[in-house]
Amino acid sequence: MGEWFEFRPVDSWMFRDGRPFDQNDMGAAEARSIFPPWPPTAIGAFRAAIWQGPLGSKWDKAVLGDGTDWQQAGTLGPLTFGPQILLRKGEPLYPAPLNLLRGKDGRLTLLRPGPALECDHGNAVRLPEPAEPIEGAKTLEEHFLSAAGMERLLAGDLPEAGDLVRPDDIFTREERVGIAIDPDTRRVRDGALYMASHVRPKAGVTLAMRCSGLAEGHAPAGLVALGGEHRAAEIRNLDDDVLLPRGPAPQDGRRLVVAITPVVLDHLPGPGEDLAGLGRVVSACLGRPVRIGGWDSQNRRALPLKIALPAGSVWFLEEAGEGKAPEAIGLASDWGFGAVLSGRWEG
Repeated sequence: MGEWFEFRPVDSWMFRDGRPFDQNDMGAAEARSIFPPWPPTAIGAFRAAIWQGPLGSKWDKAVLGDGTDWQQAGTLGPLTFGPQILLRKGEPLYPAPLNLLRGKDGRLTLLRPGPALECDHGNAVRLPEPAEPIEGAKTLEEHFLSAAGMERLLAGDLPEAGDLVRPDDIFTREERVGIAIDPDTRRVRDGALYMASHVRPKAGVTLAMRCSGLAEGHAPAGLVALGGEHRAAEIRNLDDDVLLPRGPAPQDGRRLVVAITPVVLDHLPGPGEDLAGLGRVVSACLGRPVRIGGWDSQNRRALPLKIALPAGSVWFLEEAGEGKAPEAIGLASDWGFGAVLSGRWEG
């Protein structure tokens, strides 16, 4: 199954998304860090730590692969990476699923497929609706769910209030202002003022990642540059594996699928279509698509942006088999994309 490693923050971190960052454009002169980062960010730092540490700054394709483009198959060589999980004092946290809503009074409810209706998606379409209507109910974007809360949700039950973790319990934001200095005049360069919003994880918050195929004696350790502006992190091997929540087997063929990392699909299945062999799509709660790129360090250029569904996206399926569901779906699963948890939903 591989070994688990974690990144511990030494300073604030900065992880950009796919939006432009240009100090000459007032609308794009500020970069707001996302958290947690996209999977290739941590994987790039992990491979760099092996290259600069155990390999003595000599790139070995047999150990590390020969590519930096996560959108191409076979670039990691023998390495395969699983999901990246936030830990708080050693306890895993997962992005709050998008079928979980909270009302103005703090009560929680779950979205489930409603009755069949006719709409622009076709005939007999079942759109999600609350199991219990609650005033002002909204999705819990940027919130996290404990492992116990996720297990309850995968079983079709409501998480408890204590299972939810707010983003400000995980990290704080720090606004930074940067300038560029003209090396000839030693004065500020015109138009080179920019702003960046960093994240500073709270005490005990780390980023865990599973790696398979790592040769003996090549485990990285020590300080490494992670993310934008080369912020410092400490990487170390975890003593214990991070156990992912397991939901009950599908009942009457109904399966619930929750994405815990972004999912990249060649084709987004609509109602009645198959989702990665897991079952036939009945309904879904999908977040706003995100644009994920990256940096090609070999050719020193930005990678083209690719559309992905965000972590927390949920599918309701029918005609699901009794067999064990895969841990990942979609493209670039060896880069940590498409990690999913499986449970069941009530009809």
